[in-house]
Amino acid sequence: SKVLNIHVPGNRSTPPGRKSAFVKRQGEAAGFARVYPYGAISVGQKGETLAEIAELLYISPRTVQTHVTNILAKLDVRSRTEAAAVARRRTLLQTHQAAGLTTWGLLAATVVYGRLDYQDRYHGDDTGKYATEHRTLGYVTAATYAFTGSMAALAPVPYPKKARFDTVTAHKISMGLTTLGMLTQIGLGLGMRNGWGNERDLARVHQGVGYGTLATMTVGAITLTF
Repeated sequence: SKVLNIHVPGNRSTPPGRKSAFVKRQGEAAGFARVYPYGAISVGQKGETLAEIAELLYISPRTVQTHVTNILAKLDVRSRTEAAAVARRRTLLQTHQAAGLTTWGLLAATVVYGRLDYQDRYHGDDTGKYATEHRTLGYVTAATYAFTGSMAALAPVPYPKKARFDTVTAHKISMGLTTLGMLTQIGLGLGMRNGWGNERDLARVHQGVGYGTLATMTVGAITLTF
């Protein structure tokens, strides 16, 4: 998801002597709407009144109301509360996307080290030189994946959407399979460490599930990134 950045015509009548004060106070205008005479409108989280926003930005309440109305129309929402929820959702989903790509990189590294560890243990001298890296990457990947999922779970849904199959649905299905794969890998890993079966057979299945999990996460990333 992209950060909302709705450009509007500038208010070129602002006196030059007030420009520096305006720029200085931009950061203070953290309410629902930040109206920049020379730039854009950004939707924030707090709910100052129109008069308070107007005072912060040296414009009239009527001008603020016009920009607020335009924002609501562009977002297809009915109230400032819904617009603030949309803004929060976009922020969380941006974090979700960045963390998701990081998790994909970590999972790919985990699969590579898992393969090296498998080869060393069952087709080499069993030196264990890749075991620590493989285990550490697995823990970090699982933690990062949990964080990534929490960002999506916490993102508010400001208004109901019609059920349909689209890229978001494909992403959710892919990540659901990825979650199942990760849980299976954790179970297989515990099985190998606690002797719940033939270690080599469990390791082979663990490796195959790792490849499948990386594949489903790759599909999930592609559906929303490209």
